[in-house]
Parts: sequence; structure tokens; C-alpha cells
Amino acid sequence: YTQSMNYQLLLFALLCVIHICARDMRMEKISRFTKVLLMPSLLWYYLSVQTEPKSLAVLVIVALVLHTIGDAFLLFPGQWLMAGIGGASFFVGHILYIRYLALHMQSPGYMLVVAILAIYPIVLAGKLVKRTPAPIPMFLYMLVLVVEAMFCAGAGDLVSLFGVVFFATSDTLLGYNSIEKKFSDVTIMATYMFAEFLIVVGFLLRQGAL
Repeated sequence: YTQSMNYQLLLFALLCVIHICARDMRMEKISRFTKVLLMPSLLWYYLSVQTEPKSLAVLVIVALVLHTIGDAFLLFPGQWLMAGIGGASFFVGHILYIRYLALHMQSPGYMLVVAILAIYPIVLAGKLVKRTPAPIPMFLYMLVLVVEAMFCAGAGDLVSLFGVVFFATSDTLLGYNSIEKKFSDVTIMATYMFAEFLIVVGFLLRQGAL
């Protein structure tokens, strides 16, 4: 069992390294191929370790499937329909993460702390998205990430909370790039992969599977 778990985690780590190297060396075909495999490999790891009832696990499973779909549709830069479908897939995936966290609520008071700390970042995000091609959807997306961070705190899941912070960082860098390219794809993808990993690991730690 332990060896199986380690192999699945190793596969995810290997795909992450290959993807980052392919991005850095501008090997587009390998980069696209590995990007679509990232979340399925993380899902495989999650399924091999998680111990919760299927009614709870399915929320995480569908969320990771939706994020896989999002990765696939975002492989077509400049095509707004594809980008819209990809963004919507990520949005719904985060809603499912929030639902999962809501079912594990422990300390609702901590949600207020995160909400207060998020006020300034929300103001900055509002200024940023005004300059993007789709300001309203992007602002709503950032608000969902804030709500997800609040529910992480309420569930006592600090690891997943840091994962959401990294997710917001990755998406913020992506938002800046939609206005003026300033950040490398390597940085954006590295923060994204680490974010998803921390969220999943946080879920597993909370249920005592790790």
C-alpha cells in the first residue's frame, strides 16, 4: 500500500518536473501533454490515500476532473470561448472545494479573520481586473478564491489555506499577463501545481489519511 502511494505521488512530481522543464525549453507538445496529465495524476494519488465516504470524496474527484478540463481548454491562448469554458471549469471546481470544506467546518470564527485580511487583496484585485478583457468574471473568480480561503480557515485546514493563497498568486500573475506579459509561464504553472498539491494534501491530512 505504501509503495503504491509513493509511486503515485512520484508520478505527479515527475510530471510536474517534466512540465516545468518543457515550459522553460519551449517544448510545446510535451508541455501541453504533461499539463493535461497533472491533475489526473494528483487525483490518482488522492484516491489511493483518501479514507472518507464516497459522498465526500466525489466532491474532490469532480473538482479535480473539472480542473483537468480547465487545463485542457486553456491550452488555446487568445481563443476567448475556450478560455471562458476553461475558467468556468475552474470556477465550479472551486465551488466544489468550498462545499467539501463546508462539510468539515470546525471554527467558523476564523472565517472572519481571513475575510478581514482579504479586504486589501480584494481591493487590489478589483483594480487589476478592471484592466483585463473580462473584468466581472475575473473579479467573481477572485471572490470565490477568497471564500474558499475563508472555508479553509473555518475547517481548520491551514495547509489547504496556503494552497488557496498560491492559487490566487498564480491566477493574479496570469491576470497581469493578460494585460502585459511580465511573468514567465514557469512561475505561473509552478505556483498553480503547488497550490493544487497543497489543497489535496490538506484534505488528506484533515481526514487523517497521512
